[in-house]
Amino acid sequence: MTAPRRQDGYSLIELCAVIVLLGIFAGFSFQLISSGTELYVSGVRNRLEVFTEGSNALEKMVREIREAAPDDVVIGTNSVSIVKSEGVDGASPHVTQYDPELEITFAYDAGDQAVVRQSATGNYNLTEDVASFTPSQDENGVVTLDLVLEKGESQIHLRTAVFPRQ
Repeated sequence: MTAPRRQDGYSLIELCAVIVLLGIFAGFSFQLISSGTELYVSGVRNRLEVFTEGSNALEKMVREIREAAPDDVVIGTNSVSIVKSEGVDGASPHVTQYDPELEITFAYDAGDQAVVRQSATGNYNLTEDVASFTPSQDENGVVTLDLVLEKGESQIHLRTAVFPRQ
């Protein structure tokens, strides 16, 4: 009588063990990729939030600076003051719905780390998380606004120039 031949291959227990180990490895890999993706998305969200807030603040400042004559713009240390004047055709200057004042100052408040719009009607923050605000004016009357915003590890440098109405 001959002994039965032994067949080469894997037993059911070995196959189940490999499948379980691959499942555990896949689970840890998924967790690692998922946490990295969440970290990236939150960083991008912070940068986008800071950028949007800063660009909106710059646009608000530009709209009001454009209504001033170049001689009516006064650049101070971390501030710019304007006096809106009537247009060439006698048109009234742009005023906001909630603040019809013609004398306005945009100033950096280091305590609150914000750029504040100040007028006789009141003050309000245009943007927060400001690291620096530096306005300047060249010999042609062009006003340049430099704004650096920081939130967490995100730092965004925004710059715009506006030519006041002649």
